[in-house]
Amino acid sequence: MIARGAFLILAGLISCSVLADTISLHNGSVIKGRIISIKDEKLQIDSGYGKLTVPLKEIDSLDSDEPVWIRFKGSEAFQQWQLHTINHQLQLVNEEHSETMPADPSDFARLTSTPPESDDWRWNGHANAYANIQRGNTIKNAYSLDGRLGVRNRLNRHTFDWRTDKEDDDQKSIKDHWQLKYDYNRFLSPKWYLSGSGGWEKDQIKDLEYRINVGLGLGHQFWDEPELNLRAELGASEIWEKFEDPGERKETPAAHWALHYDQLFWEKVTLFHDQDIFRRFKSNSWLLQTATGIRYKLTDLLHLSVRYELDYDEAPQAGKKKDDSALLFGLGASW
Repeated sequence: MIARGAFLILAGLISCSVLADTISLHNGSVIKGRIISIKDEKLQIDSGYGKLTVPLKEIDSLDSDEPVWIRFKGSEAFQQWQLHTINHQLQLVNEEHSETMPADPSDFARLTSTPPESDDWRWNGHANAYANIQRGNTIKNAYSLDGRLGVRNRLNRHTFDWRTDKEDDDQKSIKDHWQLKYDYNRFLSPKWYLSGSGGWEKDQIKDLEYRINVGLGLGHQFWDEPELNLRAELGASEIWEKFEDPGERKETPAAHWALHYDQLFWEKVTLFHDQDIFRRFKSNSWLLQTATGIRYKLTDLLHLSVRYELDYDEAPQAGKKKDDSALLFGLGASW
């Protein structure tokens, strides 16, 4: 028992000597451990008993025992710095200890304790639900679901989008719409990437049995920060469409333009806009799909969502309108 107790004490002393990074919070708490990373305005640290996540706005000081890799917002390159706090001001010291510069953790786009070439996969996304249920003289159920899942590392990015709209009354189904999208990006540089995309759609109101598109293109990442993301893509696609009437399949090459934007304001409000524009060559017609709205943060997980959707088809089936629009209010989750 004595030998076991001595071993535990020795192990604790060794762990304290190894885990020498120190984080002080505004509430007076002190966390010792090994800084793992900073991303999405949050610091992750290994305390020796498990991994902890701390919002940057709660941190008063940072001190690292070893250099870490830092990429600043607006920069494409990582540099090695050691963190020290002097008189409540964060200082960055290079490997030779010959240069010191003041900094703020909120200026970091990315911090990692491992070389950036071995950057692991990162996940993010959101999902939203909208509902309208009426009872009385009018009996109607309507709901919509949409979401996005993104997975990326330094060179690869996968993005999955989904959307469904259903509506029915006490007698029949009024609306049945489904849509899935997938986009793959292979980065050639921090800003430029090759893009491969695919999509599938079904819409009962438009008598659309299916619309499938597959394409290749070139994209540019203008900004890729937690508070601001903007990218655009231009390429060529092939579109296959089949309608219930007249029941024939149409196939046409098309030019494809895509834009994805979201920006955080006041730490709680995110403005977003997504658009896909196709120019069909055989029918010389435009196909446009956009979604614009805001997400208001309630907690770290939940948000309120307001979304305006516009679908425009310049060459619809006979008897169908060219445009469909919807304004949706709902609750969602972000991660």
